[in-house]
Amino acid sequence: GRFGESVRRMAQSILEAGLAHNVASDAHDVGKRAPGASREIEAAGLGPLAEWLTETVPAAILGGSETIPPRPSYTPPRRGLAGRLRPRRRRQIESP
Repeated sequence: GRFGESVRRMAQSILEAGLAHNVASDAHDVGKRAPGASREIEAAGLGPLAEWLTETVPAAILGGSETIPPRPSYTPPRRGLAGRLRPRRRRQIESP
């Protein structure tokens, strides 16, 4: 959310749709844009994906793996009053 609401919504939509396989920081400095993204992913309600996006998949890429480890399932965060009133459902997105 540091770059505005529309950027936050777009990033969250990409993550929830399963279109991102890893997340990294461009880390300008330790104050304003410190390295790491796990805390932000967890704060956005996508905690089960944090380790997969920031550690598991990058390690597989750096290790030369030909396959991506399976994406964990998670329950998308509820948004707004209508979202809180609807029953929750677990979303499992298959890795390509």
